Amino acid sequence: MAGLRLDTYGLDAARSITRLTPRLSLSVTPTDGLSLRTAFGQGFRVPSLAERFTDNRDFVPIVRNPGLLPEESTSFETGARLLVPLAPGAGLRLDVALFWNTFTNLIEPRFVAEQRAFQFVNLTRARIRGVETTLEAYLGDGRLRGRLAHTYLDTRDRTLGTPLPFRPRHLALASADARLTGSLEAGVDVRYATRPDRVDSDFARFVPDADLLVDTRVLDLRLHARVGAFHLTFLVRNALAYYYLERPAYLAPPRNYTLRLQWER
Repeated sequence: MAGLRLDTYGLDAARSITRLTPRLSLSVTPTDGLSLRTAFGQGFRVPSLAERFTDNRDFVPIVRNPGLLPEESTSFETGARLLVPLAPGAGLRLDVALFWNTFTNLIEPRFVAEQRAFQFVNLTRARIRGVETTLEAYLGDGRLRGRLAHTYLDTRDRTLGTPLPFRPRHLALASADARLTGSLEAGVDVRYATRPDRVDSDFARFVPDADLLVDTRVLDLRLHARVGAFHLTFLVRNALAYYYLERPAYLAPPRNYTLRLQWER
């Protein structure tokens, strides 16, 4: 599969940037249950209005940057998926993917000493690479399903030679779902993320102990019922009320409950 995308971004009334970005992908199935894939692409992301024009002097000061340039990237991914039947109605799925992304003008917040405030700026060069592994199991024609997933990230600001801030090296997810009756299902998710290798120390100018981030361990619960054309879902997010910061001065949501009703024709 191949494709082309054309983007034009106006910097101001007199200047604009135009990019033609290609995407290529290939997938083959050499044997039953095994598929191989690879993909290459280039990307072009324009800065959001918030990244360009936010002005805020409260608590953590942020100043605008109307001259922010678009972010450009080159990505490569290769992976394999293996299906292993174990018994009638039961089996395993294993998916492994390696990815490598390079960025030019990556948009990141940085402290600007002259203005004593943060500003979204363009990094000259950056790299994000890693491995994603997912193992899924199902029993009883899907009555019981489990999933283990892990992502390893290696990030680098190639100008400074340091890791990109606020990126955890390891992300993990364990989930299980069970069909209790014909119309009632229950599920649980456990999410884990290591403390970022690097925290931008400039936040300490405004946020005490800004670098004291911890590993993330969050438990979510859910219950789903279907009655006729109605779907009723009850969610408990952060069920153990684990307190942690998603980033300096930004407390992640505490335990919270959601009741959702949907109607499907």
